[in-house]
Amino acid sequence: MFAAIGGVIVSVVALVALLSFVEAYAGYIIIALAVLLALWAAYRWQMSIERRQLRSEIEKIAGELLTIVRSAFQMEDCSRCHESEMRFVSVSPNARSVEYQCIHCGETMYGKACSADAQKAKGLYQELCAKGRQYIEHLGEYDQEMQMAFSSEGGVTFRPTEK
Repeated sequence: MFAAIGGVIVSVVALVALLSFVEAYAGYIIIALAVLLALWAAYRWQMSIERRQLRSEIEKIAGELLTIVRSAFQMEDCSRCHESEMRFVSVSPNARSVEYQCIHCGETMYGKACSADAQKAKGLYQELCAKGRQYIEHLGEYDQEMQMAFSSEGGVTFRPTEK
């Protein structure tokens, strides 16, 4: 019983000492907390700026790539459901074909290169993959899935979708 009372007394004394310390240095503690909060806010703000810049670069490259894909490769409507909205998947290593997928039924198709501009797609695709890896590494997480969609009838869109 005396041990329990002794433990309570030690705890109360420690609490009183802590409170007197806080009271004596309250101004300094508040300033230190404000500085820490400001540093955290600046870090988050910088990260959001860098995230937007990377996303903008990715969107620009994706738009250029899809424009070339539409013009330099033979694209067809889906052979299964006959829809025209497609999701870009990849460029072959030698840029002689592209892989794309129907947004509606998931059918995978391949488009053959039909002009010399098809070689540009290879470089843009590699650049896009590098920027995507940089985005993931920079943020430390893969918080969004990026889909590049197009229509065989025309039009290119870049649609980031939340997971």
